[in-house]
Order: sequence, then structure tokens, then C-alpha cells
Amino acid sequence: MHDSFCPGRWAARLYPKAWRERYGEEFDALIEDAKPGWGGAADVLWGSMKMRIDMMNWRAAAGFALMGLVVAGVTAYRTPERYVSEAVLQLQAGPDSDPEAVMAEAIRLEQIALSRTSLARIINDPDLNLYQRAREITPLEDVIEDMKGKDLKVENLQAEPAGKTVNVRISYAGGDAGRAKGTLQRLIRRLFDDHQNSQRLMARMVAEGELAPSEAQAASMNSRMEVLTRPGAPSKSDGPNWWLMAAAGMVAGVPAGFAAWWILGLARRSPRAALAGVALALLAAPASLLVPQQYISTAVVQLDSLQTLKKVLTDQALLTDLRRLPDHAALLGDVRVESSPGPRALIIRVHEADRFKAQRLSQIAVTKLVDAVAEQRQVRRSQGRPAAAPWVDVIDPPSMPVYPVSFLLPTAMWMMLGGLLTGITAARLLKMDSRAQTQRPAAS
Repeated sequence: MHDSFCPGRWAARLYPKAWRERYGEEFDALIEDAKPGWGGAADVLWGSMKMRIDMMNWRAAAGFALMGLVVAGVTAYRTPERYVSEAVLQLQAGPDSDPEAVMAEAIRLEQIALSRTSLARIINDPDLNLYQRAREITPLEDVIEDMKGKDLKVENLQAEPAGKTVNVRISYAGGDAGRAKGTLQRLIRRLFDDHQNSQRLMARMVAEGELAPSEAQAASMNSRMEVLTRPGAPSKSDGPNWWLMAAAGMVAGVPAGFAAWWILGLARRSPRAALAGVALALLAAPASLLVPQQYISTAVVQLDSLQTLKKVLTDQALLTDLRRLPDHAALLGDVRVESSPGPRALIIRVHEADRFKAQRLSQIAVTKLVDAVAEQRQVRRSQGRPAAAPWVDVIDPPSMPVYPVSFLLPTAMWMMLGGLLTGITAARLLKMDSRAQTQRPAAS
């Protein structure tokens, strides 16, 4: 009888059954004398895995590889082709501009290009009719997120060490070459219009004394924008890579098939333990319902300067006011104001259990921030101060969250799978341990 726990003895039970029946007692006695720790148990485990690979049923392995090849072939056949259209824009700073201003303007344009407002307008363009099938079954917010994460890429490249020129590379991948080109053309037109409107606004604010010339130069006033490489209609598809997907399917099919075979074998040998593990997981799964769901609505705003940005982030009275309803009586909830990676930008996030309320409260917080900055501007005007007045621009309005942050279904599924594996594995190991303990006295 073994009085103490030995990890090496438990790892030895993973050797193939035929090998254990022939050499199990001698190997168990050797481990009992050596008493290996966790490092030795890892060596025993590695040896058992190598032996299982050496004794592998190669016919079954070939069958699993063929199944993986079929799955990969069907996946490749159903994967739509992707045509990539690319363009390069160039931003040049004014003669007296801050060297970092042009990069800040490029980051601002990147935020506008990836904003939900801009992408929603392009997706809903009837001439393009992008993601028609996805929009029929998926909320627009999810379609926009997929477009940002998979198809649309924006990259800022410093063209000169002095920081006076920045190249903006934009690419879009779609299932149709003409639509890929048209999408990029509309996006570039939007960026050009926004850049020109921003230049006109700063010139007007400087003329009216609302913006100091020094801060206008820091905001990349008098910068120029031009197209270096115009978007073209791609003539060659960029995917899918059939050969790579086929090879990946064959390689992944072998371990996946043997893993499924092993799980089914354990479940067949220990059906009661498997059912007990699933039952325990089903009893524990309703506990996930007690976890509150959280919807997050986000908005991005841009301020006139880093000074105003720091003032907002450190003004506790303003931050507290953003968390209150318009009547200043009740708190909004979990409202978070954070600095954005972009220039002079803030991200406002509202966490709520109701998605409609999350967007509404996010809208209230953005409106209160705009009103607070406008009030500061009026105070500066009333004092007759010629310095630049603070201003705020909403780059990305509050979003409508569709799915909560916590997902209940995957949690329950993982708990069921964990209960199944735990139950059948524990039953199998306990059965092997009892068999070894009953056979040892007879052998002696």
C-alpha cells in the first residue's frame, strides 16, 4: 500500500495499457524506490506520450488526417475571396507648425476613418451595399467591428525624421474588386473633407480670437494633404490560401481525432462517472446566472490641447458631474473617462446592465462634457481674455452595445466539458489505482 502521494506513480498510469500490464509492477516498484518529484513526473509523462506516439495506429492517423483535409477543403471552398485595394495619403506640416503636430493630425484622421459614424455611412451607401448578408442577421455595430478588425487597415508612417511629413497607408479587403476600390475612395474623400473643414475652422477661430496662433500651429494648422497612391481595383484575389489550409487541416486532424477518440473511450469505460461529472457541471452552471451582465457604450471626443485634456482628467468636480443625471440628483452608474492613444482625445465608457440605458447615459455624459467646455469658453470671453478658448469635438458618438461583456452560454458549456473530463479521468485513475493495490499482495 502506498501511504504518500507520488506524482511520478500517477504519471506512469498514462502509459499504454499493454505496456502497463507487462511492465507496470516493475516500473511501479522502481518509482516507489526513486520517489521522483514533479520534475521526474514530467519526465515520466513525456515518456508515456512518446510511447503512445510510437504505438499509434497509423491507419487511424491517416483517417483523421483525411478527415482534417476534408474539413479544411470545405472551409476553404466556403471562404470568400478577398480583393485588397490600397492607397497612400501624405500629410505635410505648415512652415511654422510644431514637428509633432502633423503626426497628431494623422492619428486624428485615423480615428475618424475608424469611427463608427464614418464606417456606418460607408456600409449603408446603396451604391456599395457592403455586407448585405451580414446586415440581415447581424446588428450594424457588430458589422462595423468586424470591418475594423478584419477588412480595414490604417497605418501611419513617419516619412521624414524631422516629423514634417507623415504618410497614411489605408487598405480595404472585400469580396468584390470594384467595391473594394469604391469603399477606399469614399473613405479618402471623407478624410479630405474633414481635414479641409478642420483647417477652415481653425482659421476662423484664430480670426475671431477664440484660438491662439501658437495653439493653432500645435493643432497642425496650414498642413497640406495629398494622395500619393490612388486606390485601384485589384485584379488578383488575396485569398484564401488553399494549400496552406489543406496542410493545416491534415496536421490538426491527427491530434484532434485522437483526442476525441480518447475522450469517447474514457466515457465508454466510465459512463457513470461521466454522467456524474456532467450532472455536477449542470448543477453549477446556473451559478453563472448570478454574474451580472455588463454592456459597455463608448464615445471618443477630442479636445483643443493637452492642457485642456489634463484639466478634464484632474477636475474631480467635473468628473463627478459627468456621472450624474441632468437633475444632479442620482448617479449615472459606472462612467469611466480615460485618455485615448490619439492626440488630445478622451474615451468615455459607460458600464450598465441595460444596453439602451448604457448608450443613453453615455450620450448624457458626452453632452455634459461639451456643455462644461462651452461654459469655460464663455467665461474666458466674458473676462476679455484673448487667449485660446477650450473646445471639444465628438469624433465617435456613443455606441449602442449589442452583446454583453460576460457570456453565459460558453461558461456553461466549458463547465460541462470540464465536469465530463474530470469525472471520467478521476474514475479511470481510481479504478487503475485500486486494481494495482489488489494485485500487489498476490504477486508478493
